Amino acid sequence: MLVLYLACLALGGALVLLSLGAADALDLGDGELSHDVGETGTGDGWLHAFAGFVSLRGAVFFVAFFGLTGSALTLLRVSGTATLASALGMGMLAGSVLQRAVRYLQRTESGTPPELSDLEGQPASVLVGCARPGRGKIAVTLEDHTVQLLARVADEAGRDAFRSGERVVVVRIRDGVAEISEEEILR
Repeated sequence: MLVLYLACLALGGALVLLSLGAADALDLGDGELSHDVGETGTGDGWLHAFAGFVSLRGAVFFVAFFGLTGSALTLLRVSGTATLASALGMGMLAGSVLQRAVRYLQRTESGTPPELSDLEGQPASVLVGCARPGRGKIAVTLEDHTVQLLARVADEAGRDAFRSGERVVVVRIRDGVAEISEEEILR
């Protein structure tokens, strides 16, 4: 059994490390293989526990922690039955906890940038100067996210141009381009 545990540890551990380092770069997504079993609150019992790692990500964590627990307990000379039961339990727990954490983060939309309409009325910094009728570029920070947008001078602005480094306000977003004015327009 030690060979099986070590193989699971090697394969699962490599895939966990790969997913940690390459998920953003490769945009691998969630890899869901299942329907959301147990999200309604009626999935108690073994099916509910199993549903936690029915995704590709959960299965990878199951294999890694199954192998880690099984290898460690075998090397500590714990009985075969206790080792197998503990390895299965730890694998299921790891897959289930990971999947619940991912679903929670997806539900709460953690880390999502603001909508463009949320940027209206917000202060911004001019990155690339702009003058009528041309365009420049601004940076707006909202909710710990910095968004860079093309910008043009708004019709109601008292000036015809803004230089790089100046503070402005986003009056509106039209066709993905921010219309900006001096900050004093809000006062």
